[in-house]
Amino acid sequence: MQEEKPERSHVRGHGRIALLVLLILVVFCVVVMVIHSRKPQFHALEGLDKKVKGAHFIKINEMMIKDMADNWLPNDIFWPTALLDNMPNFQLGALEVVRYNVRVLRDNLSRMRTTDRLDPSAEAAFTNLSNDPFKWWFPSAESKWTLASNTWRLTTRISLQGSLISIPGPTIW
Repeated sequence: MQEEKPERSHVRGHGRIALLVLLILVVFCVVVMVIHSRKPQFHALEGLDKKVKGAHFIKINEMMIKDMADNWLPNDIFWPTALLDNMPNFQLGALEVVRYNVRVLRDNLSRMRTTDRLDPSAEAAFTNLSNDPFKWWFPSAESKWTLASNTWRLTTRISLQGSLISIPGPTIW
């Protein structure tokens, strides 16, 4: 009796396909990680009136919100971004800083007394930034932060006109 051996060319063909699929997966993972592992940008604050109190504070927060909306990683459920060098946790920390700054702006800097009305654009930006950072659908975190960025631009425009922030006493910035 003679045993039938599988054809080596048939086995070799499946091995090549598996190797090709593995190579494509590795290249995909590396490309996704390189694209998403951008370091935070340097933000230049040029062209702002130094006489307007808080203009730099508002502008840097606007830039941080835009960065988060453009490259948000903590809500990614796909595998390659899980291997990034702690970038999702860094972004969560930056989100907490921006949320705190917007809350302070909304509660303290946009009005003189606690009985005054809250600034509507600062309130809208705070509400949009309060979205769950891990949601990627209905509504996604990025879509809410784009809305926050748009309402924050209104706050910046009002601030640059000098009518939003009025802090009595000496300022440190």
